[in-house]
Amino acid sequence: MKVTLHLRNAITMTPLALSTDRCVMTVTKVNEFIGDARGSGASAYISTEMPDGSQRFEGHIFFTGTLLDKTGGFVIASHRGRMADTVTAQWEIVPGSGTGELAGISGAGPYLAHPPFDQGRCEMDIVFE
Repeated sequence: MKVTLHLRNAITMTPLALSTDRCVMTVTKVNEFIGDARGSGASAYISTEMPDGSQRFEGHIFFTGTLLDKTGGFVIASHRGRMADTVTAQWEIVPGSGTGELAGISGAGPYLAHPPFDQGRCEMDIVFE
């Protein structure tokens, strides 16, 4: 079944003091989910600046709320690459992370956001065990 996870973000970026010619930072977000998923969440990523100026992100998102009238939560693994003015990602619900009525959920799909990057959406195919 296809669902849309649309979220709004409040972003905090903190550079790490490392001896490298690349900017490496932690990125944390407070998320508000709207659309098919309604609720709140938090995200944490590590971001590394690439030689071409793009950024690469890897992290996790925790969602809690309702999805398709089922209440609970789950963790999403996010693998990102930021190119020019677009953020793309592949999201996957971490197997076994579902709680409450969302226990047994799995799914994956692409995420897309545009400047100012405070909102984005994922079209995800999900299934329940």
